[in-house]
Amino acid sequence: AGGREPAPGPACSLLPECQPPGGVGDSHATREELRQRARRRGSRKVGIHALEVYTPRHACSATELEKAHGTPGKYSVGLLMREFCGPDWDEDPVSFALTAVARLMWRNGLRHADIGMIQVGTESLLDRSKSIKSNLMALFEEHGVTDIQGTDQYNACYGGTAALLNCLNWVESAAWDGRWALAVATDIADAPAQYRFMVGAACTVMLVGPDAPLELQRERVSHILDRWDFYKPVGWHEMAPIVDGPYSIDVYFSCLDSTQRQLGERVGYANMVEEHDFLVYHLGSGPKFVKHAFERSCALAYPPDEESLALERAHQEGEYSTPRSSTSRRKYLGLRQTQQDRLFDEKAGPSLCLKH
Repeated sequence: AGGREPAPGPACSLLPECQPPGGVGDSHATREELRQRARRRGSRKVGIHALEVYTPRHACSATELEKAHGTPGKYSVGLLMREFCGPDWDEDPVSFALTAVARLMWRNGLRHADIGMIQVGTESLLDRSKSIKSNLMALFEEHGVTDIQGTDQYNACYGGTAALLNCLNWVESAAWDGRWALAVATDIADAPAQYRFMVGAACTVMLVGPDAPLELQRERVSHILDRWDFYKPVGWHEMAPIVDGPYSIDVYFSCLDSTQRQLGERVGYANMVEEHDFLVYHLGSGPKFVKHAFERSCALAYPPDEESLALERAHQEGEYSTPRSSTSRRKYLGLRQTQQDRLFDEKAGPSLCLKH
């Protein structure tokens, strides 16, 4: 951590096309030169160049946790989880972030002076006045670098997204000075006794800049509500939130429906699912939550035809008088579920795995 600038590390394995903003071998270009190049290119194609993920070294398989809790199948089958991880006594969200940022810079051969913004998303502050971003400046101050913008986005779940969007906005703006931005999401998720399966800990750092191999679309929509489904009052006896699980899921799905409709209208998508190669959702309570969210998107993207509507109406009104009509409904539902499972494996499932 101390002394000299790090030697360039191995190339980023997740996004191998990552390059300095000025082009390969040109990380020493002046900021004004980089800005001029971006202007000449027109659209900067801002997005993610590299990604670093840190997870604690302690983990427990979902099946072993089921045995300990006396709930066979609840986590591994019911929630599609594989394992849970948690920090040791000497770890916290700040140490996660310090490790992940240092690793990302080393792997990509970045100088500390190459970074111009750091935005942190978290709901696990260690201090209610000092930001985690301020803690991260310890990595830069020893190299004489203090001119780095940014602060924390203190919010459950959405904080990491807000940090990424703020980095994108900066690189796309007239205020951009030609340097990289880092979007950091770091948290230890505690949970009340009835939701122990939601416990987890991790940190992700994204390297944001122009001409990215993973470009992010400029079109965005939001649907933000004031609700009391998940909150952590000051003075509460533990870091675990007060949660109304079913209501929280309903709130999330209503927001998901609204954003999907708004984005479709704004951009002109005929079918959100078909017109994207991949779809990434909030993890929520686990992979099963993501699958339900994808099914919700499919319900909007593939509205039922007249025949299926008639079958549903007949089922709701109790009008199945023959085995044939009941069999038809089961066949329809089975076919639809098979199609959704295939689409989920293609478009949403990959977001649940990290491949190095």
